[in-house]
Amino acid sequence: AWPGGGDPDYKLEIIEIATGRRIYSVQQYGHINFVAVDPSGLLVASSGERGLEIFDGQAGKILQTIRSENLPIAFDANGILVHGTEMGSVPVRLWDARSGELKLTLDDGFGSPIFSSDRKWLALWIRKGVIQIRDASTYQLVQTLANNGTEISDAAFSPNGKTLAVVTQDGLAIWDITSGQITNSLTGFTPPIESVTFSYDSNLILGGIGDSLADVWDIGSSTSLSINTAYEHSPSIRVQSPNGQIRAEEWIDDATHPLTGAIRLIEANNNEVLHELVGHVVFSGDGFKGLVSSLVFNWDGSILASAGIDDSIRLWDVN
Repeated sequence: AWPGGGDPDYKLEIIEIATGRRIYSVQQYGHINFVAVDPSGLLVASSGERGLEIFDGQAGKILQTIRSENLPIAFDANGILVHGTEMGSVPVRLWDARSGELKLTLDDGFGSPIFSSDRKWLALWIRKGVIQIRDASTYQLVQTLANNGTEISDAAFSPNGKTLAVVTQDGLAIWDITSGQITNSLTGFTPPIESVTFSYDSNLILGGIGDSLADVWDIGSSTSLSINTAYEHSPSIRVQSPNGQIRAEEWIDDATHPLTGAIRLIEANNNEVLHELVGHVVFSGDGFKGLVSSLVFNWDGSILASAGIDDSIRLWDVN
């Protein structure tokens, strides 16, 4: 979702990944802050100034409009829309996306919803340092993970659904979902870790450190794989391929590319630059400018999609 033809109008666009075909585009009025797609791809939801809106994922027809707060959303495995809260001010609610019926209210639930990839677990977290782990089929509370009130900046489930990585101002903690215990932690970073993601096999963690560093750690040993990378020009966007072998990142180097930002594909094991992809350039009144705004790999890491300042989406053959 992004600004449309005129402020404050916004567009919600649904795009088929395999072909790049735009399935539909819906002009909306007011900001859209959160979007979610259900696992079947048949339902799309947006949360913004207009409340919750549920769309048919193929036709773009609005199925339901629910007047509600502009808060984070996520779909469970059965098409139930979980409506979170950013600071615990209202309880988490579960909506039937097709009928608009309120199915359940978690009076003791709070936070932004994150599902594990197998849809077995739901994590609800707020920045004040408390995370709830719930069974994603019954929504019963399973574990409460407390970080001593330390501010949380990011959290991610491992692909195997066994652990949760939590980033706080103190460092990175790895929680075992079953026991509710910390199995490993990384601390002492200056600047602090700000973001985290897992490798496809759940054995490695990639962390973004401050504005200009990234590193990969072995979860079992907490050992850095010695690819800690300092950036002369800080990339604001970094993503990792599902198999953990390649990183893609925005690269802004005025000396090498004075007219445009670029994308670099980097071998994770030895930090070697494999390819440099240049694009997303527009001409403005004071010359050419380039900027990459978003990057994502497909499921097997063979294709990288990039979005940029030129209002285009480009699909790159990674090999």
